[in-house]
Amino acid sequence: MKLLNFLLNQQHVLAKYAPQVRLIGSPQGDLEENRDSVSLQCVADANPPATIVWRKAGRTEIHSFQELIEFRPLVRRHAGSYSCEAKNHLGSSQPITVEIDVKCETYFSLPV
Repeated sequence: MKLLNFLLNQQHVLAKYAPQVRLIGSPQGDLEENRDSVSLQCVADANPPATIVWRKAGRTEIHSFQELIEFRPLVRRHAGSYSCEAKNHLGSSQPITVEIDVKCETYFSLPV
């Protein structure tokens, strides 16, 4: 009976660990304002599950707690560096940073 209990208990042993993150959807090439869109997904591997945090460089507030952030359509205010990080009670991941560069049309008027 002790052996059976030991085997049953072994099946329920789960390793617990701090999160690690990876990024899906890094922007490629020139991104044009009002023409392109960007989807970034921060995927965390953690046990217990982790909370995702997206931040934009130069801002104090959190951009999002969702895994997926989307910019549709992409506009100039979306330009910048975004970092994602995951946290659980065992620790935090190293942040991953991605740069979004938005090409904007330049408007100017010539004197008449």
